[in-house]
Order: sequence, then C-alpha cells, then structure tokens
Amino acid sequence: MKQYLSKHAGPKLQLVLVCTFIITIIFRGQFIGELSNRQHVWLTASTVKFTDIWINEGPINSDFLLIEEPASIDHPEIKDRTIYSSQPSGSIIPIYVLKKFFPKVDTLLIVHSYSLINHFLIALSSYWVVVLLLREKVKSKLSHIFGLLSGTSYLLIPATLYWHSIVYFTDIAVILPFSLVILLETKIRVDKNCPKYYLIFQSICLFIMTIMEYFAIPTAISIFFFRSLVKPDSFKEKGLKVIIRNCLQIFLPVAIGLLLFLVQLAKHSKINILVERFTLRTGLNSSGQEIFNNGGILKIFSHLDWIYGLLILFSILYIYKRFLKVRAPEFLIPVSGFSACILQIILLLNHSIIHSFSVLKLYYPFSITFFGIIPGIFFFEKNHTRNFVPNSFLYKQLCLYSLILIISLPSMFNWYKNPELTFTSTAKAIRDRFTYEDILFGFDGFNIKSNPPHYLALSQKLVKEIKSKRDLDSKIESLPPSGNLYFLYNKTKLRESKVC
Repeated sequence: MKQYLSKHAGPKLQLVLVCTFIITIIFRGQFIGELSNRQHVWLTASTVKFTDIWINEGPINSDFLLIEEPASIDHPEIKDRTIYSSQPSGSIIPIYVLKKFFPKVDTLLIVHSYSLINHFLIALSSYWVVVLLLREKVKSKLSHIFGLLSGTSYLLIPATLYWHSIVYFTDIAVILPFSLVILLETKIRVDKNCPKYYLIFQSICLFIMTIMEYFAIPTAISIFFFRSLVKPDSFKEKGLKVIIRNCLQIFLPVAIGLLLFLVQLAKHSKINILVERFTLRTGLNSSGQEIFNNGGILKIFSHLDWIYGLLILFSILYIYKRFLKVRAPEFLIPVSGFSACILQIILLLNHSIIHSFSVLKLYYPFSITFFGIIPGIFFFEKNHTRNFVPNSFLYKQLCLYSLILIISLPSMFNWYKNPELTFTSTAKAIRDRFTYEDILFGFDGFNIKSNPPHYLALSQKLVKEIKSKRDLDSKIESLPPSGNLYFLYNKTKLRESKVC
C-alpha cells in the first residue's frame, strides 16, 4: 500500500478527482431523493420497494428473496405474493444495511446516496488501474495524470452521470465489484510477488458480483481465459496445478453464489420462472421482443450515445490489436474487461438490446482504455522520437480529451427528461396512515399495483381498484374478517360514481 501514500502518489490529483465528483453532485443535487417517472426509474423504485419489505418483515422471513408486494392481512405469506425471480437479491443488501444504520433517513435518499458513492469508487478504481499499468512506462507523476483523466472521464460521461445518480438495481450495482475484480487483477499482474490475500479479495468480489447479477459469469470466464493465455509472473505453479488453482479461485465463488440463488428459488418452486426469463433475455425465446438483427446492433450503439458508441468501438479495436502484438498487462487488463462486457451482451442479447442500462458496464473498460491507456502509451511511444517536446504534447492531449468530455456534457440533460409522478403526496399519505391490518379499495380509477413500482415504493401498501359493484362484491367475499376495509375515492366524483 506504500505507493498509495507516498509523496509520488499524486495526492493532489486525487483531490482533483474528489472535487470533480463534488461538482457533479451539485449539478445532480436537484434530482437526488426524488422519485420520478424518468427513464428506468422503475429500477430504483423496485429497489426502494424491496428494501422496505426487508426492513418491515426481515430478510430472513423473506428468505432473502425480492418480493413484489408487502405483506398485509389478506396476503400474509410469501406464497400469496409475487416473487421477483429474474435476479438475485444481493444488490439490496448494502441498501438494507445502510437503512438499518440510518432508519430515519428516507430509503430513496439512501439508494441515491449509495449509488453516488458507487460512482466515485468506480472512478477511483479506474484511476488506480491506469496508474498501476502505466507507472513502468512513464514517470510516476505522468501515470497519475493519465489516471486522473481516466477517473474524471467516468465521472463526466453523461450516461454514467445519469445512471449512477438516479437509477439503481442489479445491472448498475454490479459494476462496483466488477471494477474491484479488474483492479485486483491488475495488482496480480503487475506485482512480481503477489500476496495471496489479493486472490482471496478477488474471489470475494466475484461472489458479491454473483449474488447481485449474472455478469459474474462472463467476468469469471474472461479472467480465467486470459490467465490461461498469459500466466501472471507472480504465479509459481505450472501446468495442471495453475489451471486447478485458477478454477478454484475464480469459479468456486461464482458457483457458490449461483447455488444459493437456485436453492432460494427451488424452495418456492420458481426455477421454471427463472428458466423462462433466461430464455427471453438470451433471445432463445424472442416472442414479442426484439431479436438480433441490424436494428438491434444499432440500438445497442444508441444506448451508448452515438459518439461514445463509436469511441468505444475504436477503443475495442485498438486495444485488441495491440494485445495481439504485445501481451503486456497494459493491454491485457482492458481486453479482459471489454471481453467480459461483450460476452455479457452476447449471452443476454435480447436484454441488452431492449434495456439501455445493460451496456453501462462498457464505460468502465472504456474509461481505462480511451482516456488512460491509449494516451499514456501514445505519449510513451512519442517520447522515443526525435524533436519530441513532452510538455507541449501532454498539454495538447489533455486539451483534446477534455474537449471530448465537455462537448458531450450537454446531452446529459436529455437523460433527465420525463414528467414527475402525479400522486406522490397521496402515496406518501397512505404510507403514513395505514398499517398491516388495513385493506384499501380504490374508486374512480385509482389504484396502486406492484408494477409499475413507483407508487408502491412510496405507499408501501397496495390499493385494489374497484371497477363495478360485482367487482366490489367479489373482492369483499375473499377478505379476512379481522381486516379493516377502507375506500379511497375522488371527492369531486363522489356524486357521479355509481359504485360509491
């Protein structure tokens, strides 16, 4: 850890990264702690809903599952409610822990705050990956300059600015442990005498990834493949021994995490639902969904923004080409990161085409490559040419990359469009006034369902819609006798309502 604390470690540049992050918070502050109907805020609302259910019922009583509806007197058991079977529940755990420590803080504010912390830590990870990879090529101070450029880019790319402030669920939560896996792999590669605890920490990060999202599988495959292709210098074993060591260290934590999730679902007979969702997300069953075609490829680029989509494509082609010529760590690490992301997109192709947040993972290896490794290697190679003026060249590089970031920033505001929710105050009033024993019926078209989850995240209480007298009679017949029944209606329509 000495290089992180030494006078050559560039603490001032890391302070610049912190200041940049604080500035981004100021710009995004007006949207923090607000639940809206913006792009994919559905995911954030789901996180709030799932967390509050764990808080109220306990994660053990919930079998550590993601349950769509809160318990009530008419639906007390898990089997009476819908289980979200598509993803593991690990992304909820840090939010739940923070909520237990700060019970009076609104869950939504905790989600947004934790997501912002994720944003900074991923950027800091990008910073250190570049520093570690370039410190042997360029001077220590220069490696920190390129590290700062890489970390700053992850903070200022419009997509990361939006997703890491407003939206939080499995696909976004998994990027932080992924960045730590890549950082630890970098340490394993560049340290000649790699301590064993780096491998242990990396296994823990892979396990955390697994209980959050399936991205752990392509990540493990990528790390294992490139370990087999280019053995780290710190590994003393050879042949079959190193293969067995890599298998145990990389795949065992992933297998344990997947097994735990399957056991959870099997207990409630939900394996078939998982299989159905898997075939849909992979594109094996594309009924009613987009499938892999030219339009699908273009849509993936549009998810990345067209400018960044082309820059990412350039970065991938460049870094793979350089790696094929020279299998050095500064090329291998970005290639392994990109390979994991590309493999994830291929494995879950339908999911990647339909959902714009699915390609967010690409921005991490992109920030390392395009804003860190490429300018660093270009500077190193230019340094060996005649008539080279390093200060002037570095200044031009920084200006060019800063210009790219600045030009794209205005597009950030396109991400924050879409209207606010209409009945926010009503949903919060329901949360404050009604309890487990209360059953709510809504008239005049008013209801709160499990999905979309926005209003249920605020109310923590379902409201069943009544459309006719027959509908009312049938619902009342099935109610438990000890429940308290309440009608919610619009006063201005009371005289017009035949039901009331």
